[in-house]
Amino acid sequence: MNLFETAKFNAENFLLAINKLIDGASFSKHFQATVTEKITDMIYKVSYKNNVYKVSSYYSLNIGEMVWVCVPNNNWNSLFVVSHKGNSVESM
Repeated sequence: MNLFETAKFNAENFLLAINKLIDGASFSKHFQATVTEKITDMIYKVSYKNNVYKVSSYYSLNIGEMVWVCVPNNNWNSLFVVSHKGNSVESM
């Protein structure tokens, strides 16, 4: 293995390690999703990257609408809608 190949190998492994740390870090993440189902007045299912998640929402949502969802502290069991039609939770 020459010097270039060694450097490339090390850089790729470093990038994999960094991405693994970021994916598991406990900070809030946000993503845009589509509402797919209403379960109750405050619980909905949304679709994001071919996966379906349950989210809570203070907004009355319609199927097919786009919403911004928060994953608080990387806790995928506590998802909630942060923004809907330009409104945010903070403005309520």
